[in-house]
Amino acid sequence: MSKKIGIGVTPVGGEEWIPAPRFTGYLVSNLGRVVSIRRKVPVEMKFEADKDGYLRLQLIRDGKSWRGVQC
Repeated sequence: MSKKIGIGVTPVGGEEWIPAPRFTGYLVSNLGRVVSIRRKVPVEMKFEADKDGYLRLQLIRDGKSWRGVQC
């Protein structure tokens, strides 16, 4: 049974969530999705492709933005 994480963020079959290493306030799934739980309503993070086509995320740790988080 999938447990709903928040509005608009429902795990798909077999998806498991764990806290993101070194990034408090984020969850990552075994299917590659990332969710921010830093606010009251969880938000699924959107990947962006860089100039070389690599998917990247912008996360925040210790008040600093980390744009080079490569996936």
